[in-house]
Amino acid sequence: MKGKAIYVILFEFFKKHIMGEMNPASCIDVISILKESRKQELEEDTTILQALETYIPLQANHYPYIDSDDNEKNDSYDCHQHLINLLVEQKEEKKDNQQKQQAIVLQGKSGSGKKEALWELYANDSSISIPVYISLPKCYSELNEKQIISQALQMKQINKEIIDIIRENISFVFILDGFDEIFDKYNKNDNDKRYFYDRFNLNEWNAKILVSCRSHVLSDGDITQVLIGSKDLITTSMTYLWPFSKEQMNGYIDKFVKMNKKNKMNDNQDWTIQQYEETLKNYSNLNKMMEEPFLLRMILT
Repeated sequence: MKGKAIYVILFEFFKKHIMGEMNPASCIDVISILKESRKQELEEDTTILQALETYIPLQANHYPYIDSDDNEKNDSYDCHQHLINLLVEQKEEKKDNQQKQQAIVLQGKSGSGKKEALWELYANDSSISIPVYISLPKCYSELNEKQIISQALQMKQINKEIIDIIRENISFVFILDGFDEIFDKYNKNDNDKRYFYDRFNLNEWNAKILVSCRSHVLSDGDITQVLIGSKDLITTSMTYLWPFSKEQMNGYIDKFVKMNKKNKMNDNQDWTIQQYEETLKNYSNLNKMMEEPFLLRMILT
């Protein structure tokens, strides 16, 4: 007991006087700080909070949706559960093959719900490793690409002195959102390497990678070189978001009606689900737009 007491005293001294009160001195401290940062991010972003309140599980597939497809009859799957399954599989595979790096690329049209899908994973799922949401437009600098993860962690109050320690001792899921928004700067940057995994030094981390990119921004060649890379060294899973089905639209409208009564987002707080549905039937030209979560929200608002 005496030895343990001395250890506790020394540890607290180290935290306060060597690392500083705000600098995490253990993996538990780091995890706690990241959870607090996530909570603060949610509290400060009302748009995301409302998006999560009306979140409807999205459908996805291993190939892109084509407009001529029958949206009611397809072989799509639950995107959220699919991503969870991939991340869990990666965790198991890493036990058997320490050298094999893996990444997941999530693609979808503008307004298809990529950000909401990532935030649902980030904010509400405890089955994956420590998730770290990184907005690439906010964190990316062409002058310092290799340090993008370190800089993102510092923005979440993780001191850079401890980053080398947690790099190997904590298993992360890095959620890199909005690659399409930085692609022009990324592509023009003078660098012999094209693959984002190499440019961002992701191989230095004990992490699983999930990156989102809007469809049709990168050419097929760019996707192969920049997002997929070498198949010999990296296993990359491509996931494509699919539009809302009629059932999903109705589910979204149901949640929107409940949220509108609470938050008073427009003058139709007394409207029922049926009133919205009957009104929307008069605007058949909006049907295609309503298949995208963002546009459906705009129409309802």
